[in-house]
Amino acid sequence: MDHDIREKDWKTARSMFDGLLELAFERVIEKTSQIIDNNDSNAEKYHNLRKTLRDEGKQISSMFDDFKRSAAIQQISLWKHSGLLTDEQFDMFSPETQDRIKGMLKIWR
Repeated sequence: MDHDIREKDWKTARSMFDGLLELAFERVIEKTSQIIDNNDSNAEKYHNLRKTLRDEGKQISSMFDDFKRSAAIQQISLWKHSGLLTDEQFDMFSPETQDRIKGMLKIWR
């Protein structure tokens, strides 16, 4: 199976990359702020922060690290699966790329 993405879709994904990465970071900051603001003990807050940062870091890494054309379908699928990629952004990709992403999403359900 060919894992590469069409040139137009690759350019679309690259144009979205920085904004979606920033959104992912924003979500992590929101989660950590909620942990800090809750009524747990400092020890519980620390452990929850540590776990959240570890888990979110792994997710961000899988979605954004080593972003290259041969892995783009999988990473874009992760963007969609995590809710970072809106329906409007998804519609910017070709029908072929959308179908490939939908196929990946079905596997992950």
